[in-house]
Amino acid sequence: MRNLYLIDGSGVAYRAFFALDQNLKTTSGIPTNAIYGVTKMILKILEKYVLKDEDAIIFVMDKKTVTYRHKLLESYKANRPETQKYSRIKYHIFWR
Repeated sequence: MRNLYLIDGSGVAYRAFFALDQNLKTTSGIPTNAIYGVTKMILKILEKYVLKDEDAIIFVMDKKTVTYRHKLLESYKANRPETQKYSRIKYHIFWR
């Protein structure tokens, strides 16, 4: 293995959610802009940087539960705004 690409999936999905058109949705109304943005980014990395049979990619998502960081530091993520309803729906789709 030459290169290992570690992707912060939660960060990329959050960024894509707010960067792309909020009207990208399924016929049932579930927003898909984060999924679309993450997929485009991964495909771009695969096409531009990853060598077949030589490199590897790891895509990780944050846990939805309390982690060791919360236990070590009570103020961890204390100043972040509450996640929007639509953003939560999309993260749930990623975890399937």
